[in-house]
Amino acid sequence: MEPLIHFIIPIIFLLAFAPNLNKKLIFLLSPLLILPDIDFFLKAKIFHNLLFVLVICFVVHFLYSWFIKKDKRIFYLALFYLSSHLLFDLGGPGIPFFYPISDKLFSLNIMIATSPAAKIGTITQTTTSFATKTLAEASIDQIAPIVTTPGVLFLLLAISIIITLIMIKIYKNK
Repeated sequence: MEPLIHFIIPIIFLLAFAPNLNKKLIFLLSPLLILPDIDFFLKAKIFHNLLFVLVICFVVHFLYSWFIKKDKRIFYLALFYLSSHLLFDLGGPGIPFFYPISDKLFSLNIMIATSPAAKIGTITQTTTSFATKTLAEASIDQIAPIVTTPGVLFLLLAISIIITLIMIKIYKNK
């Protein structure tokens, strides 16, 4: 996914769903949203994995605690930012989620669709390839996506926001 999406959508979600979260903090850590894409210049997706995410979260938390102040919300905000990046990239060709343990790529491609020719409430899943059809045939076979990979990934992002907010609230009260 393009860096602009990685950058903007998680910030918008946080501003919308966590209005009490410090805005300076949201923008201070925002470079983390595109940090995994540094591996683009290395021609390998070695930063798109859980180990990298956890190491960076601990490093950011340590540095923030050392130089500014102790705040466990930093870890969770960093985790949310880096996890959202991985979630968005699951819709592409794949990410090495468990690298360096495994170099297997994981991806998530979902499309649940219906057709104008189908009965109301009927869901059809189709895979189409290039074919020559008339306009009438093409409109009958046309599919209209109900749920796609980005929709599912946005749902997962919303769930991760809720979990992040719960964790921040728990540690804010301690």
